Amino acid sequence: MTPASVDYGSVVFGDTLTILPQASVQFNNAAPPYSLAAVSVTFELRGVVVKTITQGAGLTISDATNWVFSVAAFNVAIEAGTYTVSVTTTDSAGNVYTFWQGALKVLPK
Repeated sequence: MTPASVDYGSVVFGDTLTILPQASVQFNNAAPPYSLAAVSVTFELRGVVVKTITQGAGLTISDATNWVFSVAAFNVAIEAGTYTVSVTTTDSAGNVYTFWQGALKVLPK
């Protein structure tokens, strides 16, 4: 599967970023066949993961059956640069999907 391309724009180091206040996933206009087991958001700079947001650490799955989740706003404390941001999900059968991927530019303070 090819992830949807997202332009997350830019943010100044130290500012607050709201990346996914609420998201949901559907397969062919219906809930996926398996429940949502895990979600992670990774920030990569030059091929190195420098930040990961997971369930219980800023990410909440509010409805696993219907794949509804959110990422809390957070303080951007990662070095300036252009990051690849990926949202990856895992269902209860162990299938892994990257639905969204895009760029976020962090500007120096």
